[in-house]
Amino acid sequence: MEEIDTQIKQMEKDDIIEPSFSPWNAPLLLVKKKLDASQEEKFRIVVDFRALNNVTINEYHPLP
Repeated sequence: MEEIDTQIKQMEKDDIIEPSFSPWNAPLLLVKKKLDASQEEKFRIVVDFRALNNVTINEYHPLP
């Protein structure tokens, strides 16, 4: 959980994400990255939007 908090705070600081109070959400996971030259264990946040996409209403607009 500490790694998630650290990455979320950094993404907020970098204006990649912003706080939301929406009832809609999607689960996230940490996935281990491949080891690089530093051999330091690093993680990537991934989000599973499949359930949210299934309830999203598509809007269709004709091309001009």
